[in-house]
Amino acid sequence: MSGRIIEVNEQVNFLRRLKYPDNAMTRAFLGDLVNPYVEIVLRQDLDKETFTCLEFTFFLRKTTYTQSRLRQGLRAIADLRTYSLPDGKKIWIADTIRRG
Repeated sequence: MSGRIIEVNEQVNFLRRLKYPDNAMTRAFLGDLVNPYVEIVLRQDLDKETFTCLEFTFFLRKTTYTQSRLRQGLRAIADLRTYSLPDGKKIWIADTIRRG
């Protein structure tokens, strides 16, 4: 998906967000999500037929975000996939992001 980055939260902590205690068992349970992530809101361009624009909120590893040199206000293309959290909820994860 492509669009403009309208918001970035660089302080994502899935342990706190999911209200899990910070211990070895919950860290193993969450796997890769214990690593630093950022939360990004990407807004697509206005659809001139429906006068709507979609927004997607997704998570990206902080190292990938830092290496991309993207920031709020810039256009980006992200490859999104769904990820099932241990509580059954689904979130969007981007493995890659680039200027677009």
